[in-house]
Amino acid sequence: MHDALEWEHLAGIDLHGTETFPLEPWTGPYWQMARDAGLATKAHAGEFCGPDFVRRVVEELGVTRIQHGVRAVEDPDLLQWLARNGVTMDVCPISNLKLGVVPSMEAHPIMTIQQAGIACTLNTDDPMVFGNSLDQEYLALWQHHNCDKDQLRSLAANGFKVALVDEQWRNNQLSALASL
Repeated sequence: MHDALEWEHLAGIDLHGTETFPLEPWTGPYWQMARDAGLATKAHAGEFCGPDFVRRVVEELGVTRIQHGVRAVEDPDLLQWLARNGVTMDVCPISNLKLGVVPSMEAHPIMTIQQAGIACTLNTDDPMVFGNSLDQEYLALWQHHNCDKDQLRSLAANGFKVALVDEQWRNNQLSALASL
């Protein structure tokens, strides 16, 4: 298992799944070993399980990236805590809708999360399964949340800020985005 952390081109690890499997005693130490090896760590949480699981994976796994995280809005204190701890949420509104996590696109809490001071990125989740593209995610927010250009630009900038890319490339993309 430890050999996996030395795989060539491995950029990071993610706790992935239905969120109903228990965290094993080895999970937290393994995530720490991954960070010590220079790898990014994140976890899926707050899509099927509630806000308690979001807090738990941040505390036990030490992650600052949460895939989904939308159910964190059920606990306003958690939102403040996540913002203070610099957690980024990689949010996938269309898959959240298709999986029944939210009843409608208008009810999706991404803007509430962002307004709470949590950096959000916009993602497609699994485009092969959900049949959507990143531009459709942006279009959905524009159509159903009346997001303006600055709000959409902010989501895109957040994605570049946390992307596992060369610093110069990141800065070039952020500069190009700012000029739009």
